Amino acid sequence: MRRIHIKRDKRGLLGVGVLVLVICSVLYCNTAVLNARISSRNEQVEALERSKKGLLEKQESLKESLTLTEDDIISIAREKLNLVYPDEIILKSKK
Repeated sequence: MRRIHIKRDKRGLLGVGVLVLVICSVLYCNTAVLNARISSRNEQVEALERSKKGLLEKQESLKESLTLTEDDIISIAREKLNLVYPDEIILKSKK
């Protein structure tokens, strides 16, 4: 009777060993997949940061090139927005 217990213990130990091996294999595969995803995301982040840097540089250059003088602002206000100074009088001709 004692021999049967020893055989069952060996089988149980073998089963536990196989189970541990399967769990380790699954964890290793999942780790590899996650590392690949992380690498892909890091590349996307770097690409987006480069794009952001380029857009910020373009924004700065546009700000510099589109600087308006006070005369430009007054001209736009008078011509397009029909604005005048408070003490000005507008004379219109009849047509």
